[in-house]
Amino acid sequence: MKMTDNVAVVGGVYHEACVFPWRKAVLGSGGRAACVLANLGCTVHLFSAADSATESTFLPIADSFLRIQCSFERLERSAGFFYSHPLAQPIIRQPRRITEGETPNPLSVGNVLYFGMLEGVPHISADTVVYDPQDPGRPSWFRTTGTAKRLAYILNAEEAKLLSGETTANSAAALIAAKENAEVVIIKRGPRGSLLWTRERVEEIPCYRTPAVYKIGSGDIFSAVFFFEWAINGQPPLEAAHAAARATATYCATGGEPQVISPGCYATERILWAAAPKAPLTSKQVYLAGPFFTTPQRWLITEAYRILTAFGLSVFSPFHNIGLGPPEKVVNKDLAGIDNSSLVYAIIDGADYGTLFEIGYAKAKGIEVIALAESQSQEGESLTMLAGSGCHLYHDFAASLYECCWA
Repeated sequence: MKMTDNVAVVGGVYHEACVFPWRKAVLGSGGRAACVLANLGCTVHLFSAADSATESTFLPIADSFLRIQCSFERLERSAGFFYSHPLAQPIIRQPRRITEGETPNPLSVGNVLYFGMLEGVPHISADTVVYDPQDPGRPSWFRTTGTAKRLAYILNAEEAKLLSGETTANSAAALIAAKENAEVVIIKRGPRGSLLWTRERVEEIPCYRTPAVYKIGSGDIFSAVFFFEWAINGQPPLEAAHAAARATATYCATGGEPQVISPGCYATERILWAAAPKAPLTSKQVYLAGPFFTTPQRWLITEAYRILTAFGLSVFSPFHNIGLGPPEKVVNKDLAGIDNSSLVYAIIDGADYGTLFEIGYAKAKGIEVIALAESQSQEGESLTMLAGSGCHLYHDFAASLYECCWA
């Protein structure tokens, strides 16, 4: 397949759903990035794979962005990603090709934004490639599927570690660049921002401290805007990466709609949020407070524990570190956990007496408190004491967890 236009996106178009907050879409990495680039003024050729129902759902979306031309390989069944919340590990419905093992058609193009695909990987020959492997379990090297005169890698920390075998972001980026002859390697690290490696220098790119964090698809936004600024507009990698970070903040804070990324929306003077401060995460312990008496409560405590530890924070959780027991066995250990923490993260839905006591104890000790109150109005009288005593109150689960890194 020969693309005459210089801008192409290779990536999945598939079903996505999130339970809380409720979202349902047919976009995927390829579809979302194509919409963003079209909204920024590019004429985009999207190469993807989908079943007939998914294709027929996505094509009107593509038409609404005016500048997207689609080429689909036909699947028997499209992929699907289903999330309980924006930071959840998704349930993945695997795609199924009409002929299993069939290799997608090769692609020759000028500039391509290339996402790893569950649907099958075409061989690419391109002038400039921004490659996002999109597989935290088993990422693939770009060289196994394509050639490029200029190459930039964008990947998350776990993908970088698996590809390189290196445990630090600096070492991983340098090794990936050396093996692939890449000009740029960007390693994304969630609330800690990104690391940008180039042949001239290594830079930190901030994450912005937004009031809400709709994370699903945010990596696609970062890759699309970096591609637009670096490969299309010719901006230096540092400026392009900063623009991508600002665009990602805009997307996360405004509910996860690709059309919010429009010309000028992520200009420095337009960005509404300050960059998050850099903090030595290894020196901060978070005390995880919340009820754990029912299945939903234990699920939520366990999700918070998983995410905070994945962020690199040291977490003391009474449920995970001490367990159940009579008051004389657990209370002093719990209070010692608060004493040794610099932050308390409290789940206050349900107004559990023990959690409220832990908050009061922490405030008396001068320890900062971040409280998640999804089911209670922040203007309601039930939260007066927490708000008035300086607790940081959040309705958004993902944003409240990010704040534990930013606080």
